[in-house]
Amino acid sequence: MKLSELPEEERPREKALRLGLSSLSDAEVLALLIGKGARGHSALELAYKLLSDRGSLRSLAEITLPELSSYPGIKGAKGLGILAIFEVAKRLSASKGKANMYAPSSLHEYLKRVPLTQESAYVFALDGRGKIRAEKKVAEGSGDRIHIAPKDVIMAVMRLGYPRFVFVHTHSSGVPTPSKEDIAFTDGLAEEASSLSLRLYDHLIHAADGYFSFAENGLL
Repeated sequence: MKLSELPEEERPREKALRLGLSSLSDAEVLALLIGKGARGHSALELAYKLLSDRGSLRSLAEITLPELSSYPGIKGAKGLGILAIFEVAKRLSASKGKANMYAPSSLHEYLKRVPLTQESAYVFALDGRGKIRAEKKVAEGSGDRIHIAPKDVIMAVMRLGYPRFVFVHTHSSGVPTPSKEDIAFTDGLAEEASSLSLRLYDHLIHAADGYFSFAENGLL
């Protein structure tokens, strides 16, 4: 059906204003991007033609500017504008995929669910790209003390099955400053991990007053 044959309230622009963009089909959204059609071809007809030729909106997103410009009425700046929308969508999708990438501040926020009445220790396993894949609580202390050996952490890491990991322990005192024992433990853990082709990516101390990242402070 030609655009001129549609009832006015069913045309893409009017329909979007009345019901919202989510009410539009792929072709109708694409027609809005095309805007004005060409002689003998409405924007909606061009949209249907593009989708028919490419098979889907996802496939259309890979079209090149010369290919897009071969369609009537989609030249130069208009074609570039459509491709720019596709590029924005790709970048948003890529950034969403990075949502679970390890970041000390993000992990600190996540750990605020953990009670800080006693010290605890955790392992967060990362894949080769640094994305958090699994977590495991490896120790729980009494009050402001926790007893754990590097080999216990390494065993937990190997069970989780990923090459990189973040070791986390909490400070019930509320202050995240590392002690001499924390620093010595970190050095030993990093050395033992390296001997087994594992990598201690970070040691994060989580406390009520903030966090301390060994990686951010150049200690790893």
